[in-house]
Amino acid sequence: LQGDYGLKIARQDYFISKQEEVIAQLLKQRARNEFLLTALEVEGRSHRETRRLLMALRKDLDKAVVATQDRMAILQAPAYTTSRTARATIDSRDNFTLRLHNIIVGSPCEDHDRKQPLFRTYASLEDGARGLNHDLRTLQAGLVDSSSVKDDKLTQLETSVQDLGAAVYDRATPGTGPPTLGPKVVLDSMVKLDLTLRDLEASLMDTLKDINKKKKELQNDPNLVKERHLYVDFFTAPDRLQDTTDDLNARVQAAQIS
Repeated sequence: LQGDYGLKIARQDYFISKQEEVIAQLLKQRARNEFLLTALEVEGRSHRETRRLLMALRKDLDKAVVATQDRMAILQAPAYTTSRTARATIDSRDNFTLRLHNIIVGSPCEDHDRKQPLFRTYASLEDGARGLNHDLRTLQAGLVDSSSVKDDKLTQLETSVQDLGAAVYDRATPGTGPPTLGPKVVLDSMVKLDLTLRDLEASLMDTLKDINKKKKELQNDPNLVKERHLYVDFFTAPDRLQDTTDDLNARVQAAQIS
């Protein structure tokens, strides 16, 4: 019996050792699996970042292609193309030069009485530019002359004002204060205006006192505040006034029931 039990114990220890080996292998396999999953997640994140950069690069390239196509379309315009033979007339497809011609020389629709040429030429554009330059110089010269005349007028006005002040104050008798520079009617009107302004200032102060008094009453009495809100709602928000009335009726009915 002792040998039989010893054999069983030995077998049990053997099985336990094998189970521990299997458990260790399973733990190692699990660790490998988690490590591979972590590496896969890191690699996937790197791939996603690379894809994001590639998509941004693709958008930038698309924008660059569109901008290049726009520049090529602009460069293909007749205004930027060079021809072997110089043209005297402006190409009908050259919108920029045509608009410049309309601005400097004038649009065909502006003057119906003048006979308009069949084609617009670069010579007429140059003549219009020369005329515009001449008008500019003439206008600048006129401005210089007008500024000099204005300065002379201002000098004369200042001299006249000084002469007038000297004449008025020289005639004033000493000891009577400043001279009277206006008729008595004007002085009376100014006095009345001063009194009216003082009365207006006093009435404004009374109004402000009344407003402050009413504000204090509103702050101390909540019923007046509620009445003021109802008065405002009566003229500006009838719907809100109706809701307030319904709410008060509901409260009154609830108080009667309770």
